[in-house]
Amino acid sequence: MNEIRPMSGDERRRALEKELYNMNRDEIDAVSLVSQMKRLNLTRAEALEAMEEKANDKQFQKDLDATYRNMIVDSWDYWHEGDID
Repeated sequence: MNEIRPMSGDERRRALEKELYNMNRDEIDAVSLVSQMKRLNLTRAEALEAMEEKANDKQFQKDLDATYRNMIVDSWDYWHEGDID
């Protein structure tokens, strides 16, 4: 009679590696996102909102860089006597 024995640490590691090799990149990314959501205690809606905010901020920063690329933007910040009444 064959008995099922617990897997050794090495067998468990190889099984996990095999499972990862059988996953495509999208599946690995999805697992990573869900794991991070659980670690941060976020709902799906909260995670989606946070990603949208990050994408908007990223685009805003990109637009600012494109607009002010060749300008010295802090020249307005010098205070001179008489600037404030």
